[in-house]
Order: sequence, then structure tokens, then C-alpha cells
Amino acid sequence: MTRGPFNGRCMLAFVLAASFVAGTIMPAQAQTVSPVIAQYVQQARGELSVENPTSDPLPVSLSVRGFTVDSLGTVHFGDVPEGTNVELAWRSFTLPPMSRTVVPYRVRAESAPAWVVIEAAFLPPRTGSVQTRIVLPHVVYVRQREPLSRSELSVTMLPNAGGEWRIRMANLGGSLDRLSSASWRAPDGGLIAELSHAAPILPHGVRYLSVGAAPSGARSLRIEGAFGSMDIPLPDVLSGIPR
Repeated sequence: MTRGPFNGRCMLAFVLAASFVAGTIMPAQAQTVSPVIAQYVQQARGELSVENPTSDPLPVSLSVRGFTVDSLGTVHFGDVPEGTNVELAWRSFTLPPMSRTVVPYRVRAESAPAWVVIEAAFLPPRTGSVQTRIVLPHVVYVRQREPLSRSELSVTMLPNAGGEWRIRMANLGGSLDRLSSASWRAPDGGLIAELSHAAPILPHGVRYLSVGAAPSGARSLRIEGAFGSMDIPLPDVLSGIPR
């Protein structure tokens, strides 16, 4: 089992979507759900932490949804997929002031891979006539036992506007993986610059990610995930000038 921050556009879309549904902007002294993302193999037996840093008691309710991510990184929510079962220790509770609660859960699927989002909805005290509702996500990925085969992953570097670049990742098989890091590399494979991108690589899906302008001396972009690492050569197309 591995866990880590989800820094890519997909997680930003989750947060924005949650905030839009909630109709509110989170305060500086904000409630939190952690970790934001969790990854497992075959089945998930984990926990999420819910924190109330305020001086008021805070009702919390948990719900589960399925989702898909399109080629541009937009998240589309839906029902939990058939054959996927999510068990939560508690569906609703009240967090005392300045407290933290850990909620155990289990995700089982008839066949891996599977992925769901557990949403924690906070209901802070009413301010005048305004009642806000804050929704924060905990994303769970359950990967199949064998990682995505590199032979099933097709990655292409494409020119973008303004001399920048984007990559096209096509998952040609039925396995789930996640891009965990990306970095610009020198001709000898040495690290030039790290990027903060991370994104799910869903079965039979295509995903585009903007990676910006290539730094001086870069000859390839290296991506990494459970599939291992892959170097994508940088095409010599910028103004016809050899790199």
C-alpha cells in the first residue's frame, strides 16, 4: 500500500468540484480530510482522518461516489460502479471542537481495478441567514495485482501553444495505474527539473497533460508510475532549431 499527495490537475478538479457543489469558499481555519488519495492492490482496507480545527462542534456526513476523468482532466461523478462495495465504520458523526477522528473503511470489488471517492461533508454553524456546506474528497484507487504493462501504455509528446508541450497518454488495456511523477531529463538521463504532475491512468482511457516549456538542455520527459519509468524523447520541432 502506498499513499501520497495528489498534485495534478485531476485532484484540483476534485477540490473545485467539491467547492462548487458546496457553494462556499473554505475558511483559513479549514476542516481537513487526509490523506487526499490512497492506493491499494486488489482490495482496500484503510482509514481516513477528519479534522475540526475550529472552536465549534461540527456535524460530518460521509458519502461514496464513483467517478471518471476525461481526456482533459475534468472529473465526472456518478454512482458507485456495480460490483464495488464500500464499507464505512461511520456514515455520520459530530466532531468536537479542536478534534480529529479516524474513520476505517474497506473497498472490495468483484474484480480489480476499481476507484471511488469518499466525500466528507462538513456543516459549520450558520452565519446569519447563510448556511455553508464544505465537501472534501478522499480518493481511493484499488489496482489490479499486476501493474500496468508498459506495452499497453502509449505516450506521445505534442507541441502546445507558445512553445510549450503536452503529453498524450493512452492506456490500451484494462489495467489501472497512476502517473506519480514527471521530470525533464538531459541526454545522459540526468535530472534537469521535476514537475508536480500526477494523474490517474484509467483503463482504456486517454489523458492529455500540459508540461510547459522544455528547459534548456532537456532531451526527454521521464514519467513514472507502478509501470516503472518511461522516457519520451523531445521532438526537434521548435522553430526548426535542432535541440
